[in-house]
Amino acid sequence: TFLPDRKTSPGVLMIDDGWSDSYGRWHFSREKFYDPEGMLSELHRLGFTVMLWICPFITPDTQEYRELEQTGLLVTDRDG
Repeated sequence: TFLPDRKTSPGVLMIDDGWSDSYGRWHFSREKFYDPEGMLSELHRLGFTVMLWICPFITPDTQEYRELEQTGLLVTDRDG
């Protein structure tokens, strides 16, 4: 259990960098988290608020990057 002494209240649990397979892919890595839905349900049941670390970057060699590039949705410099 997360609260062995039962004197501490659950708070915010931050899942840091590395929970997805690449930056810009907003799905849990199934290699690292085999049951993310179950994990989140259990953490919520225990009273935790769960946050995910995200960044404004996207890994260039990914399908997500190629799709965003083709549709013109990536932030670029003044020259495009």
